[in-house]
Amino acid sequence: MQFNPRYNAQNPKLYHLQQPSPLRGAKAGHFNEALADELQWSEEDKANWVEICSGQKTFAEFPPLAMVYAGHQFG
Repeated sequence: MQFNPRYNAQNPKLYHLQQPSPLRGAKAGHFNEALADELQWSEEDKANWVEICSGQKTFAEFPPLAMVYAGHQFG
């Protein structure tokens, strides 16, 4: 899988490095083959898509982070 993790190069006040809380018991729904190809997913990634999308599998080259939400539209 190809990553371009630019967000964590921004001001550290905008995010927090955070491992996801995996969704247990996740079940397969519809797989978007065209999107997987656009994201350059390998055949292994495609086979493990439920684990990837549910936070059970992460990638060392793309550290998971939580972004800060400031609620600007509410004043």
